[in-house]
Amino acid sequence: MTCGLEALIEEHLRAIETFGEDTRQDTIERAAERIKITRHKLAAYSVYLGEQRDRLERDLALAQGKLRARVETLAVPAGA
Repeated sequence: MTCGLEALIEEHLRAIETFGEDTRQDTIERAAERIKITRHKLAAYSVYLGEQRDRLERDLALAQGKLRARVETLAVPAGA
């Protein structure tokens, strides 16, 4: 279970790294929705995850923060 959630988080991080100025808004929204779904899965599995939960939540928060940062950089006009 932990490995599966780790893989999902890694997938989120890899996808975010590919985002650029040409990334469509709906692509970013889908990424945010997938992170939200992963967060829900993490909450649902928390009984089983024990001490791994805190680390996974930190990793997922990192993915969410990177997504937010990437969106902010894409919002700045080129040459600004």
